Amino acid sequence: MSPKRLPEQVMEALLNFLAEEPDLRVGQAIAIAASRLTGQCDPFSIEDEKMIKALQELTMEYRARRATR
Repeated sequence: MSPKRLPEQVMEALLNFLAEEPDLRVGQAIAIAASRLTGQCDPFSIEDEKMIKALQELTMEYRARRATR
């Protein structure tokens, strides 16, 4: 059985992260999330649920960082 695909949720998490860090490009944001999960910049080997979680964690970190400025 293949992993469940969640493209809308991945896009929502990606857009939320990019809203916090608008200087990043889409590919950069995905690479950051992928490297956090696997230590490599290979987003194609990551299941959607894990990518969503990584993007949400990055979003929270960037929000916290901005709040302390």
